[in-house]
Amino acid sequence: MSSQVPKEFRAYFLQHSRRVMGVAALTLGLSLLLWAGIYFLFYWAALFLITLIQGVDAAEPSGFAFRFLVIAGGLCGWSFLRQALWPYPHIGDRKSAIAIALGAIFALPNMSVSAVKTLTAYRSLDEEDLFAAWRLLGKIARAGSITIQELPIEIPREATRRKVMMALQLTGLIQLQGGANRIRIANEAGKRLGQEYVRIRVKK
Repeated sequence: MSSQVPKEFRAYFLQHSRRVMGVAALTLGLSLLLWAGIYFLFYWAALFLITLIQGVDAAEPSGFAFRFLVIAGGLCGWSFLRQALWPYPHIGDRKSAIAIALGAIFALPNMSVSAVKTLTAYRSLDEEDLFAAWRLLGKIARAGSITIQELPIEIPREATRRKVMMALQLTGLIQLQGGANRIRIANEAGKRLGQEYVRIRVKK
């Protein structure tokens, strides 16, 4: 199976995956710095309020680090769960004030979770996943586009399907359109590599 994957696709994927992993590592490092900044900001804000209330007898806020870790972990956990349950969210033209506020609250948790998922996805991408990615790209190239509902038919295993979709999007070969319901080839490289799969299948 893996020997059927052309060298051009493998080389393109390897080159872009390394770049994406580098960006993901930098994003994760940045998110950790932001978490640290938020921690110290709220810590000193809490200490300031305690000082205003208790005066010179004010003590350091007890259990602050534990509470912060619980809240941060809860936000990241919900972000991970939401992305797992709704990996292809519908993108509306307009957002309510509540949606905008929630987006701001979950911006950092989403960034942290996405960086970790990107790193783990590329690390665990094996030859079977690579072949599935090439085959899916060929299917999209042949059909012009496919719907999200067709993915389980093309890639039955959910774990493989998630890894392949993330990898193809991050390497810039496919994109979601139509409110994230339809998948299309994103660039000329995607068309070329997808057509290579079609050409080989037609030969057979």
